[in-house]
Formats: sequence, C-alpha cells, structure tokens
Amino acid sequence: MALINCPECNKEISDQVTNCPNCGYPLKKKESKAGKRIIIAVSVIVVVILVSVLIFVANLFLNNNEKKAIRYFQEGQLEEFQSIKPKMKSEETDNFSKYLEKEVENIWNKYLKKEIDFQAATEQLEQLIKYSDTKHVTNYNDTMKRLKELDLSRTAFKEAAEAESDKNFRSAYNNYAKVIKDDDNYDEAQSKMNAMEEAIVDEYKKSAEEFAKQDNYTKALGDINKALKIIPDNQDLKDIKAQYTSKKEEQDRERERAEREAALLTDGKVIESKDIQATYLGAELTGEIKPDDTSGYYSYFRPQNDSQIYLDIKFRIKNISNDVKMLGSLVSSVKATYNFEYNYDSFYVFYSNSSSIDNIYMWNGLDALEETTFHLALLLPKEVRDTDYPIEVEFMLDGVKQLLEFR
Repeated sequence: MALINCPECNKEISDQVTNCPNCGYPLKKKESKAGKRIIIAVSVIVVVILVSVLIFVANLFLNNNEKKAIRYFQEGQLEEFQSIKPKMKSEETDNFSKYLEKEVENIWNKYLKKEIDFQAATEQLEQLIKYSDTKHVTNYNDTMKRLKELDLSRTAFKEAAEAESDKNFRSAYNNYAKVIKDDDNYDEAQSKMNAMEEAIVDEYKKSAEEFAKQDNYTKALGDINKALKIIPDNQDLKDIKAQYTSKKEEQDRERERAEREAALLTDGKVIESKDIQATYLGAELTGEIKPDDTSGYYSYFRPQNDSQIYLDIKFRIKNISNDVKMLGSLVSSVKATYNFEYNYDSFYVFYSNSSSIDNIYMWNGLDALEETTFHLALLLPKEVRDTDYPIEVEFMLDGVKQLLEFR
C-alpha cells in the first residue's frame, strides 16, 4: 500500500481507498498494465474477426455468379449476364432458374390482381426468358398460356356486357360462356348466363324455324343443337331436332340422287368444263384398244398380262380454250368397282386420229379448237367379261365428276 495526496484537500491518504476519508472526494482506481494489455488484445481480435467476415461476405457477393446473375436480371443488364452465363456452375444455374420461376409467379399474380395489363405481363415474361430457357424455367410456357387464356376471358366478358347492353342476348351468352374459372368475372358470367337461358333458347328456335322455311336444315339443326347445349333435357327441342334431322336426310338423299344423275354417262352425253367439250361415245370390254379407222392397216394396244382385259371408255374431246390443253392431266381419281365388292384403279389413256393410236404422256397436248378421240382404258380381270355382274366407274374428267354404270 502506498500513500498519495488527495486532489481535493491535499491530505495524505491510502491509494487503496475509493473516497478521501477527510473530504469524501471520489477517487478512481488505476488500471493495471496487465488489464490494459488484455483489453487491447481482445479489441484487436474482434476487429480482425469483423474484417474477415466483411471480406468473406463481399467476396461471396462479388464472386458468386448466381448473385451476379440475379443482380444483372434485376437491373436489366442482359449483355453483362450473357458474359457470365458460360461461367455459371450447374448449381448456380439451377438456383438462378428457381429464382426466375418465382419471378414468373410474381408476374402472373400481378396480372391476376390487375396490377399490370396483358401487354405488360407478356413483355415482362418475354424479357425474363431471355435470361434462360423453357427447359429450366419450367412454369414459363404454362403461365404464358394461362395469361393468354385469361386475357381472352376478360375480353369475352367485356364484349358480353356490351352485347347484353345492346340487347344482343345470343352474342352476350356465347361470350359469357367463354369466361374461365381463373377470371374473377366467372361467377357473374355464370349468373348472367343462367338468367338469359330461356330467352336464348327462344332465339335459337325462331332462327331455326326461319332456316327450315328456306329448306336449310343444316343451319336449322345447328341452331337447335346450340339450344340443346343450353337445356339438354328439353323435350320440345329434341322433337324439333328429330323432325329437322328427318327432313335433312331426305334432302341429302335427293341431292345425292340429283348429283348422281348429273354425273351419269349416257350415250351421246356432252360434258363441258372450262377448257374442253367432251362427247361420250360409249364403253366396252375389249382385249384391244383400237384407233378410229380400222379399215386398213392400223395399230392397237393389248394388256401386257393375258389374264387382264380393258374396259375402254371413249370420248371425243375438243379443246375449247385459247391455249394448249395437256391430255395427260385430263383424267384423275379413277376407281372401278366390280360386283359391289372388288375395287380397281389401274388405267391407261390413249388418243387416236384416223388409223393411229398412241399412249398419252404428260407432254401430249391438244391445240385450241383441235379434236381427238380419247380412250380411258381400265385394267380389269378377264373373268369380268364372262359374268353379268355390274361394273361401276367413277372418275374426274377435267375436274367434272363422271359416273359410268356398265351392265
């Protein structure tokens, strides 16, 4: 223990007391040199640790390509992102893709809440996918699809409301029906549809009646079917549908009969297309396709296979156009049916003038106003010659349907 003077009263006192016993002046203990050294050492250690942590965090942020990618995306720096993209590790790419998927969800939610419009949402999605691809951002395509569907739904609801305001209930109903469940207008659209069901059905029935008066049973049935989609169990609509269906079937049969009659080949029948005039000269089963003049020396054609025979269908063809008519493309869609069961479609075409007859190739043409005899020769089994079973041939002659009933 040592003696010191009190700073206040200058009396000698012990250096161990905290207050002067004479005047009460407070005294501070002097810190030992060892204590000071400990405090300094601890402070240095804390500073070193803090500096190390700060350096680690800085390096983590500055050198992590995933963090850089996110920052470049947020700042719209596509070129900078593309410069680091090849350097990104697989794990960094996966984490960045998950970040973009969350951004896709955010864009969808903003559009859903009407915080952004359709154009802004699609532009943001299109910009986002530039930083990746649909393989990694797995919800991109589905979100874009849902976005378009919802936009169409909202547009349909708007158009429906306008149509309803104009008393165009059929159009209003059809547009309300396009509103999807993701649309917050869905419940209202359903309510509107339910309220106008009977009025819409009456409109369809009246429209169908007008079409039926015009013998247009196809459109009449179309309207009745639309009405049945609204009220499927309506017996009156079902009865009307049955009536119109019967009328349409009768109408179809009559049309088919008239078309068949118009296409049926009869001796001397004249067929005209835009380019040709063809006169039907008849048909025969023959083993030889002969020229027009057989009074002297002439050439002819036979099937290469002795078990086959030709059905020779002859026309006199005249080119009534101002240009050369190519004979090789004159006939198409040839089909022969034997005994209502066997089908054949192999054929040859020939042309004849006087005693000569030749194959027709794609380059053979008929000049303007020129005429020739035209042979459509179908290859059939020779046995058809020895029976009475019918042969029916359908084909197109310069685009005009022809039908031959042979036997």
